[in-house]
Amino acid sequence: MGLRFHKSVSLAKGIRVNLSKSGPSLSLGPKGATLNISKRGVYASAGLPGTGLSYRTKLGGSKSSSKSSGASKARSVGSGSSRSVAAERPRFSPALEEQQRVWAEMQEESEKESREFIDIYKLAPQVLTADELSQRLSAAAFTTGEQGQRALEAALSTDDEVMADLVEEWLSNLEIPATVSAQIGCESGHLYLDLDLPEIEDLPQTTTKQLASGQVKVVDKTQKQLKEEYAICVLGLAFFMAANIFDLNANIVEVTVSGYTQRRNKDGDMTDDYLYSARFPREQLRATAVTNPIEDINAFESRLKLGPTFSFGSINPY
Repeated sequence: MGLRFHKSVSLAKGIRVNLSKSGPSLSLGPKGATLNISKRGVYASAGLPGTGLSYRTKLGGSKSSSKSSGASKARSVGSGSSRSVAAERPRFSPALEEQQRVWAEMQEESEKESREFIDIYKLAPQVLTADELSQRLSAAAFTTGEQGQRALEAALSTDDEVMADLVEEWLSNLEIPATVSAQIGCESGHLYLDLDLPEIEDLPQTTTKQLASGQVKVVDKTQKQLKEEYAICVLGLAFFMAANIFDLNANIVEVTVSGYTQRRNKDGDMTDDYLYSARFPREQLRATAVTNPIEDINAFESRLKLGPTFSFGSINPY
């Protein structure tokens, strides 16, 4: 069976909802000319794609800044000599501090956009033992009545079809920053998940670099950096999926995740090309603290060909 799931953040063309710890904001307009609205104010951003040149400014201003501007104008008008004009030149420290704050925000936003993709594995829950999960679900069923009892029965079921249905339902409601397709199979408590992975082009292709002056410049990521981030993303998806699937049913003993993408073969035809296949036993994943998916995947039985420049070779999945 196949299904489609992804995080939907698009309201309309050129409009996005941005979610962060500091609160939601709204971005309008295409890349290169956007308007961002948040509790911190309204900012306009403009840039020339491919040049690394960008500019961001706050629209409007606080009452204090308006007063300061007015006072500066009054001093300039009242100046009667070149000496007095020089003495009344406005100080630029507040403006410089504001610009540095804007540059820092640009860096933070750029980094956040990339981390949403490559840090998916950090959203994985702690894997519970079968007994721990049974106790948690039993307590929940006691307080939620008939609906909770049905959920408990499904979570304790040993029927492969019930397990696969639970995974399908979870995937259909899943919200993650990447668009992925999945195929599900189950046999004797072993859950098999094949993922049609996001493409490397789906990752943010640019980052920011701080110059000696403090200014922030938009630059293209290197191919090695993009490939490394992509490897962390797609391997991190395997850990994320497996950990969540174990939370659905106490009798799922192992999850096998295989990821593939579309590539052209030697004849020029597009084919499904598997990049990795890994087996995650419940107890082993429970005892593993994932800090780097590229390294941590090697602790599990897996098939993977990842070169020093983070290029994936083709493999045959389990």
